[in-house]
Amino acid sequence: MPPPSFLTLLGHKLAAPWVQLYRNLRQGSARLPEELIEQGPRIRASAQYGGMGERELELRMEQVIERILSNRRRVHEPAKQLVAFNHFEQRRFLESGQALAERDVELAYQFFHFGIPSLRMIDEEQWDGWLAHLGTCYDRVGVTGAVEAMQQVESYLQKVLGGARSVRLNDVDRLIESLLVGFGGRTLNVESAAEPYTDTETVYLPDLLDTCDTREENFDLLKATAAHLWAQTRYGTYRAPADAFSGYSDRARARRYFHALEMLRLDARLRHDMPGIGRILKRHNPPDAWQGLPDEWTAAVEEISDPQATVEDSLRLLETLYPTTATLPEVSYQGVLRPELAADILVKRVDEERHQLANALLSMKKELSPFQSEKEQSERFTVRRETDQVADEFAFSLEFGDEAVTPPEDVQQLLESIIQDLGEIPDEYLEPADMGAYPPASEEQEDTQPETGDADYVYPEWDHSRQKYRPDWCQLYERPITGSSEQFALDTLDRYRRLLAGLRRTFEALRDEEKRVRRELHGDEVDLDSFINAYSDYVGGSELDERLFTRMKKLDRDIAVMFLVDMSSSTSGWINDLMREALVLLCGALEALGDRYAIYGFSGRTHRNCELYPIKGLDEPYGGDVRCRISGITPRNYTRMGVMIRHLTQLLKDTEARTRLLITLSDGKPDDQDGYRGTYGIEDTRQALNEARHLGIHPYCITIDKEGMEYLPHMYGASNFAVVSQIEKLPTKVSDIYRRITL
Repeated sequence: MPPPSFLTLLGHKLAAPWVQLYRNLRQGSARLPEELIEQGPRIRASAQYGGMGERELELRMEQVIERILSNRRRVHEPAKQLVAFNHFEQRRFLESGQALAERDVELAYQFFHFGIPSLRMIDEEQWDGWLAHLGTCYDRVGVTGAVEAMQQVESYLQKVLGGARSVRLNDVDRLIESLLVGFGGRTLNVESAAEPYTDTETVYLPDLLDTCDTREENFDLLKATAAHLWAQTRYGTYRAPADAFSGYSDRARARRYFHALEMLRLDARLRHDMPGIGRILKRHNPPDAWQGLPDEWTAAVEEISDPQATVEDSLRLLETLYPTTATLPEVSYQGVLRPELAADILVKRVDEERHQLANALLSMKKELSPFQSEKEQSERFTVRRETDQVADEFAFSLEFGDEAVTPPEDVQQLLESIIQDLGEIPDEYLEPADMGAYPPASEEQEDTQPETGDADYVYPEWDHSRQKYRPDWCQLYERPITGSSEQFALDTLDRYRRLLAGLRRTFEALRDEEKRVRRELHGDEVDLDSFINAYSDYVGGSELDERLFTRMKKLDRDIAVMFLVDMSSSTSGWINDLMREALVLLCGALEALGDRYAIYGFSGRTHRNCELYPIKGLDEPYGGDVRCRISGITPRNYTRMGVMIRHLTQLLKDTEARTRLLITLSDGKPDDQDGYRGTYGIEDTRQALNEARHLGIHPYCITIDKEGMEYLPHMYGASNFAVVSQIEKLPTKVSDIYRRITL
């Protein structure tokens, strides 16, 4: 006879108050007491995973399927299996069961029994699609069809993810981004889309690629597709006029022919500039695929395959080829053209970059001719093209008057970006802002001198390429965190109550820790080193030092620490949840320790709008208001670190404490859209950290960026950072790291 269910135990073996408690739990007006969860031999929740125990899991599932529960229909076995997962996966599974129960309680019951293997096999980003698939099967065939689908999860994965040979963009997107950065030119983002295309700011690639026979070949094809789209932005495909096809009666055919010509032109350029990528392109688009076309096409293919060909050549050949009828080869990496999207972005970018260049040239002119003689006032900037056997529009030098000048790195990138869009640097673009050409002086003043009257604080920024500060460059605004509810924090405290209790005990022991102090007048033991030194002094005729003992002394913790929390858009989703949970646990542990601590979030967009979000002040008590702010932490914009470090450094500098710490919690490197990325952002952050060290402040960084080892040692030093490789353990790691660095 099977043992009675948990529901039966509650109904028949527990006293009346427990029966009432169960009813309240079902109505959501009470929480399960810890002593009830811990009662009995079936509790098996491992602290390693931080999840719920069997009894709580069983109770939660029984709440979902209460209407069909019986002695034979129990969920004890699923609860035992679900214990092996961490809390996030357990919660995801229970919430999914609740959602399915809204369709059919029987469907939820079967899901609890047959769906657990899918929790192990399907990643979080595919989970919603999996549930939608189960719903579709239920709608078609009922519960039987849905259960069959649950048992065929491997077939579903094979269909959706493509198996061992496939490449998922989520797994390689950073590699693709690094590859595009290595190619040079304007920085491009990488995102997913049904078909490959680019709008000249972002390269869109398919989520999954399994066209080829092996994973290596599919990855090569993905790289080739990204390189081809990069070439469209670099070598001028979108310099074609927006109305280039308006004069053709069949615009779709004109666009298709133009796209084919551009593909051939860019292939030739890539084969010349990047032979490795060129070989991949040739495998997927062999020359013999273009044989057998009309004579006009044969001649056009030969002409456009010259590495020196331009987009103007493609437009000219289009006029010749349009009257012909030809079936063109399908090329796997070609993607689609989206000129309408690119045109909107280009108009905005051209205006912004012309403005930026005018201001940059003004700054350069002031440096080149600081005293502005009459002759120097008349000197102009010019661009001289340097061509070789291949027409390279990016081979140019900048001259001021009769002398060549080396522009800073950001100005060089700006010039190249303008060439990408226009094919050249127009003469009118080379007028500094104060020459009256563009923009007006009032606008220039507004851009180079921030409006300090509105900003709460203004800070300089280190320009590594010029080896000098940009004075009063970053405008910092304090923004309130809007958190109307502390429910997230309370749920976290409840979820991790055992873990938090352990952390508090550890921190309380740290608070009461004693340390052996040397060179004391009185003590428990002889300080051997001091005794030897004193004896040497005595033999040498020097005065005898009487501080010859050691004794245990309670540590006097005089610590002030500020936590700087990354609120950039890249922390969206479960990373944001983990960071908030880490802060909740850390606050709970620090309250037992007694250290003074503050928490600030940061984000922003460009140097004009750097945003700081006070979450807890240094002397503010930890309570409901702080928990509301932690719950209200949401991903926002970019990661401009230098200005935030400088601001918190100033706050810590004025704080009376023997030890002052500045700990940054982030998911990646410095980044912002106005050139604050790569070397520039890293070097400004490093300079800000050095400024903090000179003021006696100890900076430290905790990051979940797996590539952090590439830049963190340069910024923070060899031992002043930690990379949390197991991201799901971030909440516990933060408290552990804090304990270690404050010993």
